[in-house]
Amino acid sequence: MLAISCPSRTLCLAFNEAGRVFVSQNPAAGGRSFHKVRRLDIPTNLGFSTSLQLFNVACPSIHLCLTATQGTLVYTTNPTGGASGWHRATLDPSVDNHIDSISCRTAHFCVAIDNNTGGGAIGASGLTFTSTNPAGGATAWSAGAPLQNVNSTGLSCFSTGFCVAGTDNSVRWISNVTDPTAMWQFIFGSGAGTGSIDSVACPSLHLCLAVPTGSGNDFVSTNPAAGSWRQTPVATGYLTCAATTLCVGTGAPGLAVWTSTNPAGGRSAWHFTHIARGPNFLREVSCPSTRFCVAVGDGGSVAVGRAHRAHH
Repeated sequence: MLAISCPSRTLCLAFNEAGRVFVSQNPAAGGRSFHKVRRLDIPTNLGFSTSLQLFNVACPSIHLCLTATQGTLVYTTNPTGGASGWHRATLDPSVDNHIDSISCRTAHFCVAIDNNTGGGAIGASGLTFTSTNPAGGATAWSAGAPLQNVNSTGLSCFSTGFCVAGTDNSVRWISNVTDPTAMWQFIFGSGAGTGSIDSVACPSLHLCLAVPTGSGNDFVSTNPAAGSWRQTPVATGYLTCAATTLCVGTGAPGLAVWTSTNPAGGRSAWHFTHIARGPNFLREVSCPSTRFCVAVGDGGSVAVGRAHRAHH
């Protein structure tokens, strides 16, 4: 299982490497609650991505889920309604580009960025598309600020005026992603020993986290646009933040997670939970609230995390 998005405690969508979609209306029950959507296969961008986040899916509400294959968005306004409820909108017809990053702050604002897969100049990649009506078809999407000369590997947009992108060699931000003439600003990059960024999470204008590939450190900032990021010795593979008071990242060895209610508080503010041993690991996690998270990974793994009342 490569990706998951849970807009509520009563709905999760998960995707596997074969492009099959699984839906659960009771994710608290674990893996047995997920059922394959019959006659719906969405080819993944496997083989082209430089990130562990190989299959991007965004469900900003129970009435909207989006993913992509090559330069085509695949979306539904009825996630539990079966294959017939899924539609396609081609944003970039180039055979060399594919949409690899999607971020939806709400059901009324989404951003998508594509990457170059070879056969063309890398400067032609990084086309950005924005929409206030994501389920409105191709005409409802407009060109935004291009992320040129790099490949996007993660994206988090808190608003139209604040987007942070992870790339194959840097972290960048922009103050108006809807402006096709605007330029993404370099924050930090491979010179800081970051390498490729697997995911970014910005739950507010004053908190962002970035996960570099295999460095053993995550990066955190309470003033991200100013470039004041610092390393935290927490090694996650993918990270999400339900709020400024809860961030959860997948970990290793085996099935494991890192969790913090004070993400900018340093290593002591993060708690490591080892769920199960073995060769498999969790690839992605989604938290519809600060009290409920679901993670998926290799071997069809599904892990559920709940907040429990303390007993006195």
